[in-house]
Amino acid sequence: MNRVSIEVSEAGSDGEELDRLTRRLRADLLALDVEDVAIPDGPPAPEGAKGAATELGTLVVTLANSTVLIAVCQLARMWVQTNKNRKVLIKDGERSIELVASSQDQHDRIIDGLLKAREAEAVERD
Repeated sequence: MNRVSIEVSEAGSDGEELDRLTRRLRADLLALDVEDVAIPDGPPAPEGAKGAATELGTLVVTLANSTVLIAVCQLARMWVQTNKNRKVLIKDGERSIELVASSQDQHDRIIDGLLKAREAEAVERD
């Protein structure tokens, strides 16, 4: 399976707000051609707590194919650009990129670097 993890944060947000933002981004990602977007379990919940704990701000995206990563990165870029306090960290195996409030050109260069590294790795395996 082809998976990437996405960690989201927004300066000044509490846990409840971060959970809401994460779930909204999850819904947006599910509209893409991805296999699944999961919210991973967090550490065990304290005794007596209701429901399972989740890892706040983290999503695991199962890609339908490697070209879907482009759409995932573009969506993350748009999500960050809507609020200067947001940050997205996309982890693809050993590689990772961080998107913060910056110009589209800067985001394009960062995303292109991730995609080229992934492509070079795929060529080496073949």
